[in-house]
Amino acid sequence: MGTGRQSLEQQVQNQEKVVKELTEKVQTAKKNDEAAAQAVEEAKANEASASNVDAQKADVASQILTAEKEVAVANEVVATETKDVAAAQAANQQAQEALKVAESEAAKVSTEVKQPSTVKLDGDFAQALGNKNIPGYEEDLQMMGPSNEFTFVSEASDETVVDINNLNDDQLTDLSHYTAGIINQVRNQVRKAGVQLNVGNAVVTKGSVKFAKDVAQNYRNDGWDAFTQTQPHDTKAINDAATANGLVAEPNKNVYEDAGMARLDTYRSQQFTLKDIKQRIFDAIQAMITDDAKSKWSHTESLVGTGISGEYLGTAISRVGDVVTVHILQVPANRIQDRSKFDTAKINNPYEGEVSSSSNGAAARLASLKVTAKEKAEALATQQAELEKAQSHAAELTKTLLQLKEKETQLSKVQSGDQSALVTAADRKVQTARDLASMQAALDSATVKLDKLKEALATASTKPEVPAETPVKPEAPVETPSKPVQPEVPVKPEKLTPATPQAPAAPEEAPVKPMTPNNSAKPEASIPSKMDNISKSDVSGTKVAADKGNQAVSHELQPVQKVTNQVMATGPKATAYQALLPKTGETTNSVTVLGAFMLLLGSLPLVGSYMRKHH
Repeated sequence: MGTGRQSLEQQVQNQEKVVKELTEKVQTAKKNDEAAAQAVEEAKANEASASNVDAQKADVASQILTAEKEVAVANEVVATETKDVAAAQAANQQAQEALKVAESEAAKVSTEVKQPSTVKLDGDFAQALGNKNIPGYEEDLQMMGPSNEFTFVSEASDETVVDINNLNDDQLTDLSHYTAGIINQVRNQVRKAGVQLNVGNAVVTKGSVKFAKDVAQNYRNDGWDAFTQTQPHDTKAINDAATANGLVAEPNKNVYEDAGMARLDTYRSQQFTLKDIKQRIFDAIQAMITDDAKSKWSHTESLVGTGISGEYLGTAISRVGDVVTVHILQVPANRIQDRSKFDTAKINNPYEGEVSSSSNGAAARLASLKVTAKEKAEALATQQAELEKAQSHAAELTKTLLQLKEKETQLSKVQSGDQSALVTAADRKVQTARDLASMQAALDSATVKLDKLKEALATASTKPEVPAETPVKPEAPVETPSKPVQPEVPVKPEKLTPATPQAPAAPEEAPVKPMTPNNSAKPEASIPSKMDNISKSDVSGTKVAADKGNQAVSHELQPVQKVTNQVMATGPKATAYQALLPKTGETTNSVTVLGAFMLLLGSLPLVGSYMRKHH
């Protein structure tokens, strides 16, 4: 496609942008004009109401006074509610802090309570413990003992490594409580099975713990190894400790101790944890209750409470060489001779859910403080809601007051009969109407121009441009007779005069269309003739001649020749004349040359008209 069409397309695109911009400006102008019209109407309404402006001002002033009083009252309410919220916040904070303290105490209590190892006796075994005077007693216990269920439980704190031969009083007290917790489970189940016991549940006291501690130390002092001795119990060690703690001593007899011994070579150097020691106590109790046939169930009866038992209990551990002994000491109340040497005050057992007296009230205090804290938090929330409500009401009243004051200000600016606002609005309306008309006219003009450009572009699309140096070809093939027919001689044009006519007219005469033979042969393809090479010229007026090597040689033409060539090269007549030229290879006779010359003379009026237009 030629540069002419491209230029038209670019012009169309540019003009479309112009139309688009003008369309937007017209829309804006319309909006401005509408706004100006509305302003005029409002100014008219204001001007109409200006007559009663004094009455309006008085009414607004009255409303302002009322609103100011309401705002003052609302602000007082806000101030009161603010104080109430501050008081509620302080009370709530105090309650929350008290609650935290109570929760801390309760948490401490929860750590005091410990989980014991558990025992579940077989029902028949528990009943059989009451039949010690009935034949088959021992056999029944031996048969049913394996049915008892023992479960070992330890605490996380039991992983602490301890010196087994130098346990402190707190550790010994904990081991004594652990032992009592297991034994009391057994006694409760046997009692529930209907068996009458000789003693109540075991309790731990400072006296019982000290007694057990002294017995274990005496074992160590004596280097007592039950596996190498003739009897398992060191009666001397037991009675010496009994005497030292104000208890009745029975030389060469054991009326206080139930002991469980274990030998293991690794015990010599093993580092024990509290868990290890509790495991040894657990194993010893299980063996003495479930499998005590060798001792004729005397250990079982002692621990259960049907034999030689006591309500004060203490537990200690001794290691002598590779032997570790669990010492469980029970003291009946009637064997205490000197109470100044044996403290009988009970120590609460955490393995049975017992805690200190101060801890007993922690749960109750925590529950009470939770209720109080909840009430204070709810009261604070209520006060905050009331404050927000008061603040919102005060804000609304203040807004109304400001609006009234603004209205008062506007009314003060309005003067009765003053049409300045109306005049200004009317002037503005006139200006916006002018702007709209101007923009609309510009849009209409641009639209018309765009339509014309699109029309020209549509026409250009059906007329492709012809390269300057390409010979003009007929639009449709034209038959050329075997022998060219001499064209009719055109009318001789009038002689040109120097004067320029007012309205030059283009010659309407045209060369007569060549005659077509009746028996014309099939048209052949058009081939450029020798005459084509001699006479064709480009738009710029450069004549092209063919040399012997068929190469084009340019010669600059005179102005008249340039115009003539342009006319001959562009108009439809040039196409018709070209069709009359002989084919390549035919002889150019004098008639043909004469016809060409006459055609040149016929084109002179056109040349004169073109010169008058362009010079």
